[in-house]
Amino acid sequence: MFCVKCGTRLPENDVRCPNCGWDLGELALSQRPEINNGMVGALLATLLCCLPLGLVAIAYSSQVAGKIAAGDYRGAEQAAGKARFWTWTAVLGGILFNFSGLMVLLHSPLL
Repeated sequence: MFCVKCGTRLPENDVRCPNCGWDLGELALSQRPEINNGMVGALLATLLCCLPLGLVAIAYSSQVAGKIAAGDYRGAEQAAGKARFWTWTAVLGGILFNFSGLMVLLHSPLL
């Protein structure tokens, strides 16, 4: 059993989390936080912007569900945050790469 608030492994009969002090009522133990894994954004960034950086975003976003199932909510939040970071890095990288290619094309002697 894991604490819903901090993700600490708990003994079976505790009523409070020894780490954060969260009240472990029946309702609190059954709830799982909603964590957006960002897979859609990672896939779009991979396909439309920058393949290498987008693949890193996909790797992190695919870790979120497994960490939630294991009760590692803090790890799931961190993986989701890294997925968002790499998604935006892929988007910005794609924009910069395309802009620089456009500048090279416009300043080429062939035009």
